[in-house]
Amino acid sequence: MAKPTISGRVPQTLKDEFDEYAEERGLSASDAQRELLRTGLEREQGVAADGGEVLEQVSALRQQKRREERRDAYETALLGAGIVIGVAVLTGALDGLAALLLGLAVGGALIGTALRPLLAGREEVAADE
Repeated sequence: MAKPTISGRVPQTLKDEFDEYAEERGLSASDAQRELLRTGLEREQGVAADGGEVLEQVSALRQQKRREERRDAYETALLGAGIVIGVAVLTGALDGLAALLLGLAVGGALIGTALRPLLAGREEVAADE
């Protein structure tokens, strides 16, 4: 019994690429068609099968990027606050107690921000174990 036939029209450049593909591999036109169809379908099915996982990974990367952008903005604000406090103290605009309290608050926030990557690294290691 004869095998079913698939045919179609293609641009000349695609036909030339196909002929080159078959020639480089020593395949007949029919064998090259079967190989390319099989490979293309398997690849397409593979993308469909793990497409959800890929989308989850993309979503996780986007969330991570947003967190990093917020952290960067937070660190910039803390640095700006530290500079303002430093200038206020140096110019005498703040008295000792106010400067101490603001300095402790900003310093604590800066230390917490600096330790965050170290703590995140520990969490990633614990999750991997």
